[in-house]
Amino acid sequence: MTDADRLATELDAVFSGEPWHADALRPILAHITAGQAAWRPEAAVHNTIELVAHLVLWKRVVLARLDGDPVGDANDRDWPAEAAPIAWTGALAGLDAAHLALVTRIRSLTNAELDAIVPGKSTPVRQMVHGAIYHDIYHAGQIRLLQRMHEENG
Repeated sequence: MTDADRLATELDAVFSGEPWHADALRPILAHITAGQAAWRPEAAVHNTIELVAHLVLWKRVVLARLDGDPVGDANDRDWPAEAAPIAWTGALAGLDAAHLALVTRIRSLTNAELDAIVPGKSTPVRQMVHGAIYHDIYHAGQIRLLQRMHEENG
């Protein structure tokens, strides 16, 4: 197995597999309704739809950077505008598509490409890919917490 295969497999595991640490992101999302996804415990907290839109954006940013685009304005678009509950199914489809595209691209990388510096950054591609893995884990935890809060306070 190549380094790229290992990274793609790890990203897949935290997205839809059986990671050792907790539930994977996609199975958590599979049990959330549009109404639950739009719920927020208070105004200053991102809801699940916003978190999914954020995840889609950053999977696309990583993919674009792997293709040589430095995506200089990524932080300016970090949190897409609030989505309506009706958009939940589309948000999930967008997440699935962005994830598949990213995993496919990661699998194609050579060790030299993994060790190259990300366009417009000072970090290696390998580190950025690890960051994408951690990003899914972090937001899966947030979404799980929101889901539990909704069950208790809904």
